[in-house]
Amino acid sequence: MYMFDSAAHRYVLRHCDELEQFRREFVEQEKMKPCHLSNLMPDDIEKLINRHFADWLEQKVLFSMFQFYELHT
Repeated sequence: MYMFDSAAHRYVLRHCDELEQFRREFVEQEKMKPCHLSNLMPDDIEKLINRHFADWLEQKVLFSMFQFYELHT
């Protein structure tokens, strides 16, 4: 789904201060999944962010836009 998969884009997603709240929310949601048992090590968290955060963030934005549209039409 996420159309940019370069090292530069991943770097921005991992290090942009404005996205910190979203990264935390993403990690907390991942920790709640039964397969992770909430014992994620820092390396595991980095891998999750590298592999899945961009898609998660895109879906979150799209869902927010949909909700906004539904409320205002």
